[in-house]
Amino acid sequence: MSKTQWCILFLFFVAYLFIGATIFYSIERELEEEKRRAAKLEQQNIKYLLDRHYSTVSNNVMNELARNLSIYCGKPPFNLGLEEQTDVSDMTRDTEPYVWTYYNAFFFALTTLSTIGYGNLSPSSTEGRWLVIVYSLIGIPFNAIVIAQLGDFFGSVFLRAHHRYKNHVYETRFGLILDILLYLIPGIAVFILLPTFVFQYFEGWTFTEGFYYAFVSLTTIGYGDFVAGQKTTDSAGDTAYRIILLIWIMFGLGYLAMIIGFITRAMTSKRITRLEHKLAHTIKHTQSKIWNEFVQDVSHLRRALNELYLLKVKPVYKDKSTKPLISDERRSASCPDLSEWPVLRRKSEIEREEELALLQNKNRRRRALSENMDEMRSNGMTRVMSEGALEQIDRAATFEKKHSLVPNDAETEELLARIAERRLTMDQSEVSL
Repeated sequence: MSKTQWCILFLFFVAYLFIGATIFYSIERELEEEKRRAAKLEQQNIKYLLDRHYSTVSNNVMNELARNLSIYCGKPPFNLGLEEQTDVSDMTRDTEPYVWTYYNAFFFALTTLSTIGYGNLSPSSTEGRWLVIVYSLIGIPFNAIVIAQLGDFFGSVFLRAHHRYKNHVYETRFGLILDILLYLIPGIAVFILLPTFVFQYFEGWTFTEGFYYAFVSLTTIGYGDFVAGQKTTDSAGDTAYRIILLIWIMFGLGYLAMIIGFITRAMTSKRITRLEHKLAHTIKHTQSKIWNEFVQDVSHLRRALNELYLLKVKPVYKDKSTKPLISDERRSASCPDLSEWPVLRRKSEIEREEELALLQNKNRRRRALSENMDEMRSNGMTRVMSEGALEQIDRAATFEKKHSLVPNDAETEELLARIAERRLTMDQSEVSL
């Protein structure tokens, strides 16, 4: 858009603000005057009652009574009535300025279209509220176009700085930072710092309050706890201050829109996008790794608990006739010793026992929780409890003797039975696979 087109667009926007201000002023000012006339009538009634029933009371007492009645009835300050003068007739005098002045109407139209919405002014009539709806539907997009063009205008300066940064090789990073600050400081000084000092002078605010109001206004947050231009008089200096305040809001919104636009572009740049994807992938991978390790630890813990429960129970196998895996019977000397010196070459009985023991230890299959060698030799090898022999356990016979962690604990017995059944099912499914 060319400069001429933008100027025409801006003039149309200002004209739209004046039209809205005129309509709001005519509607709301008339309603405010009606309320003031009604308040004056109520004050006259109070004066009549005071004169009739408290004629012997001094004017100061009547003034205090009228003031308390006004406060009790919730009337605004300008309706308090009697002044501390000698004549009670001064109670009908207007002591407070009008709320809906033409400046306030224009200020209301601007803050409505810019979506600042301080809340210090609002329409009271039905016509005014309907007008706000229609006026905003047309004016807010209009304001957005103007603010966007202002942002592009201010942003062109920074775009030139960006192209200069691309084409210029800075010797140090400090030079680049200094160049950026040279482009940022003038705008911040004009639209943020300078208005802060102006607010300190005209509004009596502190530096923090002025800076806070400037930022809240230009970012269209508009809390309404601070509103400039509402406590001034009709002097020439105050009038110029209020006009400059309106111009500051219009152009300051465009400058902040440019700043926010650059921040948005920086946040959506390719480098930031790659960092976001990398961070998201890392978080997802870490979460998956933690979850897998947690599931694995839970599986190990469950298996350990299952083994712990099973160790507390002495299993009873279905097949009670267990056959020893290694026989302890002595081998017979079936082959005769036909050597020339049989007595010298024949091994003693002790050597034969040692040889048999070595052979048994060499070929013996290690099994968990096996019995000692003395019992093995006397009773043969006993079948022991292991994962491979779970299907041979007689669950009814094993758990009927109430071998549980807690005596006479039915829940523990049921839990152990379910664990054994679950392990048997898992083993069978693994075998089938």
